[in-house]
Amino acid sequence: MGESIAAILYINAGSLILFALAIKLSHGIVARQTMVTWAGLWVLTTTVMFLSPNFWVFAFLAFLIGWYGRKKLPGNDGLLLFIVLMFAAPNLVTRLPGFAGINTLLDLTPQRILALAILVPAMPQLLRMEVPNRLRIVDKLVILITILVTVLSYRHYEASITDTVRRGISHSLDIAVPYFVFSRCLTSAADLRKSYVAFVFGTLPFPVIGILEFLRQWRMYNPVAERWGAELIQSYLFREGMLRAAGPAIEAIAFGFVCMIGAGCALIYLSRERRSLLSYILIGALSVGLVVSLSRGPWVGAAVMLAVYMVARPKAISATMRSVLLGGVLLVPLLMSPLGDGILRYLPFVGTVENNNVEYRQALIDNSMAIIGRYPFFGSANFLTEPEMLSMRQGQGIIDVVNTYVALALEFGLVTLAIFAAIFLITGLAGYRLARRPGPLGDMARIWVALLAGTLVTIATVSSVSYIPLIYWILAGLGVAIARVAVAASVEDVPSATRPAEPRSGLRVIGAGAYARSTPTSGDLAGATDMRG
Repeated sequence: MGESIAAILYINAGSLILFALAIKLSHGIVARQTMVTWAGLWVLTTTVMFLSPNFWVFAFLAFLIGWYGRKKLPGNDGLLLFIVLMFAAPNLVTRLPGFAGINTLLDLTPQRILALAILVPAMPQLLRMEVPNRLRIVDKLVILITILVTVLSYRHYEASITDTVRRGISHSLDIAVPYFVFSRCLTSAADLRKSYVAFVFGTLPFPVIGILEFLRQWRMYNPVAERWGAELIQSYLFREGMLRAAGPAIEAIAFGFVCMIGAGCALIYLSRERRSLLSYILIGALSVGLVVSLSRGPWVGAAVMLAVYMVARPKAISATMRSVLLGGVLLVPLLMSPLGDGILRYLPFVGTVENNNVEYRQALIDNSMAIIGRYPFFGSANFLTEPEMLSMRQGQGIIDVVNTYVALALEFGLVTLAIFAAIFLITGLAGYRLARRPGPLGDMARIWVALLAGTLVTIATVSSVSYIPLIYWILAGLGVAIARVAVAASVEDVPSATRPAEPRSGLRVIGAGAYARSTPTSGDLAGATDMRG
């Protein structure tokens, strides 16, 4: 308990400082009282998590916190609380025991509990809202991929009808509910800007946690996972003698991914009217969190994210050239300093630290292609038992499918992979066209396109563990929301004499979908880590 008290004090103290900075920078974007409530409920959730003796006590209290916050906060601010709180606790699965011959009723995670408390009550009303005709296909594809992975999960040797139903519920709570809520609830550029601030608030504690873990060689969230009954394959993961920060993400690469997303959302503070020294301090803090994860995949993703952000904006060539020149001026002295060799050793592609990881990833792709060739359309539920995969077993006894696209094709086939890719291709193209426009909506679309690009690159270096799937499905929802806002704005610009008739009201989009699994394998894309409970 003493270790938990120390973690509470360190984490909350550092986080409150960064929250205060974000509140100051976000003046005029989000109401001050809303931000104070977000910060307070995050601190309360973290405190309750460390002090709870088991998962079930925390689950009950987390549900109450989410329900109270949704009721207290006005409008969309209550729904955005989900984004703030979803990073507060590890995304670990605990099984709710069944009865009358049913082994397990539900697979629960803190994020699913928060979705039940905050998002699900809003679903009936939000599903009645219109989406642009050209993007209705995204809803249908999300529903289709949900049905497909749920049905294909029935091929597992332990599967039953009740197990398949349970997986379907988990898919919806993990992905469908966030996707549909955030594709509908944000109705203006101001709402979109609020959603980025919510991501900033949710991720700001990560650099505090990361620095503490990195400097003190102390995984602060391991005791929480152990109390919840999780079996951690690698409780401490080092690179060149340095502990890789993981925090509530449990996985270091997921920790770096979260910091990358937070830094990308914080780009809203670099607008001409908001840019200040405090803006760079906040983005710098999130960048430090990215660095102490010692995860090169998110580093590459962050570089791509920044490049796309610069290229997508108006007058991109001149602005990009200035940024490249400035970066070169700052980078050359750093590389020539005594730190230069150390930095180069860790860089992707040119570094020498743990080059065996590169060889493993190449072997994974080569071996996976052979298996995909045997099961091209719908994959194999037992792909981990194939000879090519067994040869990939590592020293810890695991087979790590460190590529989301490969993992999806292996287990669910190229048909499912094509649907997955189509969802982000359609939303990405729509978002990119809007990103080239000037004005507030163009700014929001530009940040979103950059976030999506960084995400799609990073998930090629990691399986979808921890928070990663939650983030990319929320991003898909935000992409549809941006298109909805653009269509609404164009309709308002049409003179009343030529404006088309209002669309007929009624339920146009039915159902919800997600791609997630509740009992993951090494190549799982569910994001939650299974545990015995």
